[in-house]
Amino acid sequence: AWIGVDLGATEDITAAVAYVPLDDGRELYWPTFYLPESTVEDRAHKNHIAYQAWKKMGVLTVTPGNTTDYEFILEDIRFWMVLFEVAAIGFDPWQANYVSSKLAGEGATTFSFQMNAKNLSAPTKEFIASVNGRKLLHIGNPIFDWMASNLSTREDARGNVYPRKPEQAPHMKIDGIIAAIIAKGLAMNEAPAGAPGLVL
Repeated sequence: AWIGVDLGATEDITAAVAYVPLDDGRELYWPTFYLPESTVEDRAHKNHIAYQAWKKMGVLTVTPGNTTDYEFILEDIRFWMVLFEVAAIGFDPWQANYVSSKLAGEGATTFSFQMNAKNLSAPTKEFIASVNGRKLLHIGNPIFDWMASNLSTREDARGNVYPRKPEQAPHMKIDGIIAAIIAKGLAMNEAPAGAPGLVL
């Protein structure tokens, strides 16, 4: 397995996704999502009703207070490290130092996954191809489905593709898809073991 992590703090959803390529060519994605209690309970938030529903369904982990408690993410990643043979864990660099350092200290191979064309384009194309080819499986998480439906892309003059959320709609989140693309990118790059903190 490879794990991708996109950390948020208050308004943004934090996402961690384990990616497991299957022997039959299909791809399994196991997403988890986190928000602080203050955001979930904010009735003025455009996603308030959805957040409340997802909390009741048990597919959104709500952490106490007004910022996401990263200890909850660490617990879930540690569970994956027992369940799977985890080759590497990649992080969007923003606010990733604490979680990345903790896991590296526990023996995990962690990478800072820079959000640039070199890293994002190929796995984004492959992720979309897996969806279109009906090769993508996940554990039935409605947040992951919602985020996939929010995904749009932008292509530059060189043919590089970048994942984007819909313009003028910041409440339409894609954090789980970014985490999945990070995990897929790690697997495609066959990141070398034994290089904690390496910047791809």
